[in-house]
Amino acid sequence: MMTELQLYKFIKNNNVSLRWYEDQLLCFLDGWLICEFCQLLGPTSFDDDGIPCHLKDRYITFNLSEVCDSYGIEPENILSKEEQ
Repeated sequence: MMTELQLYKFIKNNNVSLRWYEDQLLCFLDGWLICEFCQLLGPTSFDDDGIPCHLKDRYITFNLSEVCDSYGIEPENILSKEEQ
């Protein structure tokens, strides 16, 4: 199971862009990082419903807050609303 520290390190080490929009922590994940991110989540974490996302030019964007909720992670520990 992914921990808060693992997620935080993944975000920082890969320069993943994050931005708060209202109560959603939006994640902008480069296409080449998708497989590594899925491995971090685990093989069956989102098999039933998946993670709703939007495919953009060479990246996807999705609500990281929903992922955090599934793992018991406080999204503001990943990116404080005051940091942005």
